[in-house]
Amino acid sequence: MLIRNATQNQIEQALAKANESFNGNLQFNRFEFAGRTRQGTPKFNVTLRVAESHGKGARLGFPDYQTGKQRHLINACWHAHGTFFDALPEDAEIVTSNTVTYPGATWVDRNIGSMMRPLYYSEACEC
Repeated sequence: MLIRNATQNQIEQALAKANESFNGNLQFNRFEFAGRTRQGTPKFNVTLRVAESHGKGARLGFPDYQTGKQRHLINACWHAHGTFFDALPEDAEIVTSNTVTYPGATWVDRNIGSMMRPLYYSEACEC
């Protein structure tokens, strides 16, 4: 995701605040300076992951067709991302999948599965 109109310190503070809800399990997988906007504010490429895949905030993979079991992934789940987004400053902009959203906006739950075997972001974790 690309975060605009927030400083590095503000983004790090947002992760610390989100970690209060996830037992300190969230961390940055990537945190890179991506230049400046036309207005001169910084932009950062950020991805979230978890330290422990069986801990709070970890995403689950697609269910196995036969057993229904899901793998625990190192990626942060939908709830972890939403909590992190809400902890960012109000004027920050978050760009994900060509969608711009803002802290405090309604989280969009999407089907990441298929029509035959739907799986929504909100179902792909144990939160």
